[in-house]
Amino acid sequence: MTGIRPAQNPVSGGIPSDPERVAGPEPQSTSFRPGSPLAGLRQADDAHGPFVRRGAMRRGHVKAVRAGAMSAAASPSSTAAGVPLSAQSSAQSSAQWQPPRAASPHYEKRPMPNDPSALETLRRNAQLASFPYKRDPDSLPDGWSPQVALADHLRNEIGLRLSGVERGAGAIVDRDTGLTAVVLHNRTTRELVLAFGGTSSGKKVKGTLAERSAPKGNFMSTLSQWGANVHAGLGGTPKSYRQGADLLAAMQDRVASDQAFSGYTVRVVGHSKGGGEAMFAALKSQRPVPVTAFCPAHLSDGLIRQLPQGNVARAKVLIHAYSPYGDPVAGLRGKLPGLSGLGTGHHFEGIPGSGAASLHSQFRKHVLHYCEQAENRA
Repeated sequence: MTGIRPAQNPVSGGIPSDPERVAGPEPQSTSFRPGSPLAGLRQADDAHGPFVRRGAMRRGHVKAVRAGAMSAAASPSSTAAGVPLSAQSSAQSSAQWQPPRAASPHYEKRPMPNDPSALETLRRNAQLASFPYKRDPDSLPDGWSPQVALADHLRNEIGLRLSGVERGAGAIVDRDTGLTAVVLHNRTTRELVLAFGGTSSGKKVKGTLAERSAPKGNFMSTLSQWGANVHAGLGGTPKSYRQGADLLAAMQDRVASDQAFSGYTVRVVGHSKGGGEAMFAALKSQRPVPVTAFCPAHLSDGLIRQLPQGNVARAKVLIHAYSPYGDPVAGLRGKLPGLSGLGTGHHFEGIPGSGAASLHSQFRKHVLHYCEQAENRA
């Protein structure tokens, strides 16, 4: 499509508060992990020979571990096959052990941006990504507004109606699948953005996460969205993800054929589940577009296998995901089997003292806090 630019994400010089937090995947665990029953057997065997080992096998793992501890007490500084014999050291190592993160050739971590232009872009994208929840035009950045006519066209393309949607201008909502999307545009910069909302977004625009999820809010949509989250996490393709890809394809076709959109660029943004939908839609397209995601539900390996491999190879350039440390959704990447993710991830410190729910649902507030802190340090 004419006018689509490659992703631009200036991240030069950003230094996180903890450099280790942008390091690569954690090392894989080894056999005889400290503190395990097998480690105790190894220690007993090396210290007292096969007789004690056979006795430990007969009496069970617990006594074998005790035998290893007794050996450590007799010779605290000795080691066996590289495994510390001190019971205290083994316990500490065991407490510090973390499950290995799944490595992905299509995902990498990068520092946060810190130059003024990049910070302003980050602020603006956070505002666009938060819009599907409350759909208050006054919350949009200067120059941005819903593109009502195009949204109406896209809604008709996938067979949806606008009935019952509060502040529905530019919105595309399917309660049955959990899809919530909004079409936004900027006439001055000639940009079009398809913004995907996450869990609790829908027909109603109540204020808090709890209010939106309540029976008088978007309760039914929220149930559908949680179902989609589980389905996607297990490697399936929820209908809302397929709808998102169809919406983007229809938008690109319309922009390419309508002179009113000549010279417009197209990109997608999203938060949480909407971040996953944004990534899937952008890379599923024959004309892949840039993605800005916040606290995203990262794509499972099963979803990634459905994408054109040429697009997957460009994921680190096209996709930029921003999450505060401690976000419970983005933090699942690499910790669950088959959830290695793709794109470029950027992590930052949220507002001190914030809990996991705040870090995730109030992401815009934490992004603005980071930007303010970065400007103050400059």
